Amino acid sequence: MEPSKAEIIVLGRSQIDLITFKRGGKVYLQGLPAGSRLLSKFLEDENYVCRFYPTSNNDPKIEFLAMNAKNEVHRQHLIDTINTSPINIEIDKNDESNGSDDGGRRTSGHSDPPRASEKQQNNSAGDCGERMSGDGSVVLEDGGAHGKGKGESKYALVIDDPEGELLSGKEEPGLSCLGEFTPSAIFYQVKRPKNISLIAGELAPLLSTINNDNLKRFVIIIDVQELRNTGMQISRDSSWEEAAADTVRNFKPDDLLENVSKKLNIGKIAWIIRFSYQGAIVLGTVSNYLYFDPKAEERGIFRLRHAHPTALEAAFLSGLISDTMCHINNENHEWLTAIQKGLRYAHFLATNGFAPLTSEDCSMEYPEFENEGVILQHAIIPKELSGWSILTNAEENGKVVRRKENDMFTLGKEIVNGKKGIDTLLSKAPIAKFGDVVTADRWEIKQFNQVSRGVEDYLTSTNKTPYSIGVFGAPGSGKSFMIKQIVKGITEKLTNGGSNKYPVLNYNLSQLLNYSDLLVNFQTIRDNTVSGRIPIVYFDEFDATLNGELGWLKFFLAPMQDGEFSEHGTSRPIGQAIFVFIGGTTSTFDEFQNDLVQIIPGAVDTVQVYLQHSPPSSTVTSPPPSLPYGEWRKELEVNRRKKAAKSVKKPDFISRLSAHLDIQGYDKPSGDDHSYMIKRAILLRSILERETKPEPPLKMDDLVLKGLLKVGAFENGARSIEHMLKRFRRAEGRISPSPLPPDDFLKVHVNEVEFKNLINSKPGDQN
Repeated sequence: MEPSKAEIIVLGRSQIDLITFKRGGKVYLQGLPAGSRLLSKFLEDENYVCRFYPTSNNDPKIEFLAMNAKNEVHRQHLIDTINTSPINIEIDKNDESNGSDDGGRRTSGHSDPPRASEKQQNNSAGDCGERMSGDGSVVLEDGGAHGKGKGESKYALVIDDPEGELLSGKEEPGLSCLGEFTPSAIFYQVKRPKNISLIAGELAPLLSTINNDNLKRFVIIIDVQELRNTGMQISRDSSWEEAAADTVRNFKPDDLLENVSKKLNIGKIAWIIRFSYQGAIVLGTVSNYLYFDPKAEERGIFRLRHAHPTALEAAFLSGLISDTMCHINNENHEWLTAIQKGLRYAHFLATNGFAPLTSEDCSMEYPEFENEGVILQHAIIPKELSGWSILTNAEENGKVVRRKENDMFTLGKEIVNGKKGIDTLLSKAPIAKFGDVVTADRWEIKQFNQVSRGVEDYLTSTNKTPYSIGVFGAPGSGKSFMIKQIVKGITEKLTNGGSNKYPVLNYNLSQLLNYSDLLVNFQTIRDNTVSGRIPIVYFDEFDATLNGELGWLKFFLAPMQDGEFSEHGTSRPIGQAIFVFIGGTTSTFDEFQNDLVQIIPGAVDTVQVYLQHSPPSSTVTSPPPSLPYGEWRKELEVNRRKKAAKSVKKPDFISRLSAHLDIQGYDKPSGDDHSYMIKRAILLRSILERETKPEPPLKMDDLVLKGLLKVGAFENGARSIEHMLKRFRRAEGRISPSPLPPDDFLKVHVNEVEFKNLINSKPGDQN
């Protein structure tokens, strides 16, 4: 980019980061521009002429609050007359006035902010397109070049108002000087909005001072958390599709966009809703778009390590603004490259922080951003949101269309037999990895993310009550494998894969005879917690019988609620642990919750049993005149089973679950959703790689693939798929359809007639 390609005015708070570091046995305090000032510096590094204008003239206040970072970064301070170059002030580490109080705050020993010399101030202000007035305030240079006039303008106005003071009317910064400014773009970062719908009115005083003749774009940027803080229901830790759908359903900027459009006389208005630093949604006057990192979600793999959140915001904005201004005269320029550049800058700063201390005066250097890293994909957010999935939809001529069955089958073949990896083949759709499990299913991504978030939050807390998860799924759905991989992914991340802090304990309740057996398990769990470990405990078939249905549930109530178990009448603390209850009788949590319990399994007449146990005063011995006998018996049975559920403490058990997970399995759903073939293909690829590792996996004949990917259902889920795959003949590095496994074998796992019709069809047959 050639120098001075555009001139940018930044309206914002004058802030600095105060950073402490040690060198040569001494402790130093360094001031670095933060927030809006840092944004100005980043834009200067992009070869823009940048002019900073403070929105607040309040007296500066200093407050230190330590944070965990590469260097000890402190809270931004409101300082209006600070040098924009790094400065250092040596601190005597033995000076008690610089100590920490009980609240973790540190006092600097200065009543005023540290200031550079007058010469440094003037030089610094000049570098940022400013000059210092006699009273120390910052004012804009006249410049002249940005005045009114004909022709194309390449000037931008950036409004960064973190406390909402500029547009709320709390501050009167005197914006009359902007009357001579003719911007081609306005970027307004919204912070702490009390009511989104009032923004148009709040902008009125500012808009009335600006000449809008050459305005091409008006961009409003807000982090999704700001919307949530206003009470807006936008899901987190879910799938990209659900987050986008929630945003479009609950955030209606149409009226606001129309009001602003009328005031500005411009149609190029867009809302950019940033989802942390993993993606963004752009709401425009014509279409809405989702821009996302396919390999990450909002919380995702990204963590703030080496930079304060306001520094990351500045990095994001600098990338977004520089790319937008570089293409300001291109009406067809898309937002993908601008958002991608902003996210890359934020990722770079979070990963690398500021340059290390190498100079003689110990000053820290600003980062030189690299426009590399995350590669975003985009999708049109359809008007019909029900069942929307990026994986199963495609964009054609600006519209969203459903992928056809044969398109999904072709993709499934490439996943199983192709040379490219799953990441490459599914690069345009969100995918997620949990341990050894890879999924592209939006419903699985949502559920797995939520469980994963809960597990991680618990393991990083000091909560001594076990975190309890219920897991449900049909036989062979892979529920045990899935939940173990989700938890494994978190424990390995927290320990870098090299610690025994989280031992795994597996117990199958169907193999236990009585409470004494379970007591031994509880004692083993306690032995681990006493040793400082956090055991991950899997109770398989927790819904097994013990003197009747669900007989084990009552023994888990105290451990789940109070973190204690009873041993010969004495309460023993269990400590911090994760309890995973894997069911064996129901396919979903809702089914388990609503399934009615029988008191005595196999009773000849459960109504008679119920009547025998009813109190003498009961009036249920005969039906009311208005109720037919058959319906009366059915009503008695429902009431009896509800009573039975309470007697085995089923509602109490359910209320103590911290989370639950439904594993959907591999069967074909109703409707036109063909993503089940991708799920099967990912499983087949993993099985083949496991069989031949470290050699490349075997290739599979198209007809075998057709049968395994298109057949309607498998009787035993993943187990059936794996058993069937093993029965096909291997020859010359391929899995052949001839000869077919025997009918008796096929009947155990699939509808053999349907499967054989698929296998025996012609290769090009669409059926």
